[in-house]
Amino acid sequence: MLGLILFEFSHIEYDPAGSDKNREWIEVRNISADAVDLSKYFLFENNTNHKIKAVGSAVVPPNGSAVIASDAVAFVAENPSRSAFVFDSTFSLNNTGEYLALKDASTTVVAEITYTAAPKPVAEKKKSTTRTSSKTKTTKEAPKILERATSTAPAAVAAGAPPGLLPWFAGLAGIMLVAGIALFSVTK
Repeated sequence: MLGLILFEFSHIEYDPAGSDKNREWIEVRNISADAVDLSKYFLFENNTNHKIKAVGSAVVPPNGSAVIASDAVAFVAENPSRSAFVFDSTFSLNNTGEYLALKDASTTVVAEITYTAAPKPVAEKKKSTTRTSSKTKTTKEAPKILERATSTAPAAVAAGAPPGLLPWFAGLAGIMLVAGIALFSVTK
């Protein structure tokens, strides 16, 4: 039975990198208009109502977030900037997903979620770099234009152009060469 909704689950760290032991945690957000003492609630996980113990302040303000950790000391050590509103509990989250709920003192559900594991990334197959197409002739001809363009650039350097302009002259020479070939082909 679902009672008055006071919280929402905002993050479930069910499979942290490395070992899961004492490193799993759940973040909930108080969506009510009132401050709520979270230590008076239970975390329902694996068909068990787990007690929630405040490490610091037990009262979560409206729109405030709180972390329920399987080991609050380990959580604060790994996340020192998130030491406010940390609660300790004893649970072990399923890496493939499960149903979670927050229950009040009378065990009425005030928030619930069923999470599922995110798909693991699949390695992309590498594409073959071997070419068997007859179009390789076009690919082989392109470097000749670059070789010619590059060979005209030293004349510009010898004529007193600064070395920093070498790529610019090489590009310009290449463009002029391609334009000349195209113009010659059209007039022929």
